[in-house]
Amino acid sequence: MAAPLRHQRQQETFMTFTRRFSRRAAIGALVSALLAGAGAPVWAAGSADAWPEKPVRMVVPFPPGGPGDIVARSLAEQLRQTWGQPVLVENRPGASGTIGTANVARAEPDGYTVLLAAASHVMNPSMFPKLPFDPVEDFTPIARIAGYPMAVLVNASLPYQSLDELVAAVKREPGTIAVANTGAGSAPQLAAVLFEQRAGVQFLHIPYQGSGPTALALLSGEIKVNFQGSIALEQVRAGKLRALAITGEQRLPDFPDVPTIAELGYPGYKVELWYGVLAPAGLVPEVRDRMYRDIQRAMATDAVKTQLKGAGIMTEDLGPDAFRQSMQEEVAHWASVIEKAGITPQ
Repeated sequence: MAAPLRHQRQQETFMTFTRRFSRRAAIGALVSALLAGAGAPVWAAGSADAWPEKPVRMVVPFPPGGPGDIVARSLAEQLRQTWGQPVLVENRPGASGTIGTANVARAEPDGYTVLLAAASHVMNPSMFPKLPFDPVEDFTPIARIAGYPMAVLVNASLPYQSLDELVAAVKREPGTIAVANTGAGSAPQLAAVLFEQRAGVQFLHIPYQGSGPTALALLSGEIKVNFQGSIALEQVRAGKLRALAITGEQRLPDFPDVPTIAELGYPGYKVELWYGVLAPAGLVPEVRDRMYRDIQRAMATDAVKTQLKGAGIMTEDLGPDAFRQSMQEEVAHWASVIEKAGITPQ
């Protein structure tokens, strides 16, 4: 599909969700306050202890089989055992995750619909200014639960033995060394763009339709560099790829000899992909807190930790308030990166 037509269809998709949901959240909060003032229960469906009384829907705004899907299904199984109700994982991919996200933003804040959000949740607003939702105000943060850094990867057949050697090569031939991404505003592209800004270099950005094709392109030599999730480090173990650096704050325990970008002379550089649970705005604190406690316990189980570790994903524990603050900070951070890079919003 030609790029202009694809962008036109994305715009048409976004325009189908034109109304903003913060107004609904504000009305919901006002009604709750009036009910509370009148001595009526804020949550008409019952107490947090009685919840849930029916299946809970967990929307994953990405296709099945990816890291987010692994996180969602691992968590859902543990919550099913805790709640005694099915937790139905529903994949709703499309438009960089915004289709499924909009679906949750429109849902009733009754505790029966949640979103398994990814780091793209805070990147999308700067790429798609006509989004039908606010990534912070139209949601109730429950918990940030998992994450993983990316790695700067090259084909093992290439001569680059360190990040310094790669940087030197890019500076000798600016705009010619190809780096893969999964679309405009995607995490791999923004990780590479942020590094360009810090290192003063310029890659040749090549888009692919998903992480699978980018991995194949790197293995085949079609591209030279890839900023990819740590799940790709299996290819490093196999000797097919070479990891030059990690994008996170700390080295990975399984790869202690691979330094972080920050410690290689680029202080403050950090890109970590994460997953978190959000509910529609207006969810009452009692249910939000019950969800958070139960999710904490689920993520601490050996079953979940083992499943996620096998996919190169680490558990995290960021509660509602801290999660909200981190989203606000990241929305501003990525807006600055995208504006400085001159990336055109879709």
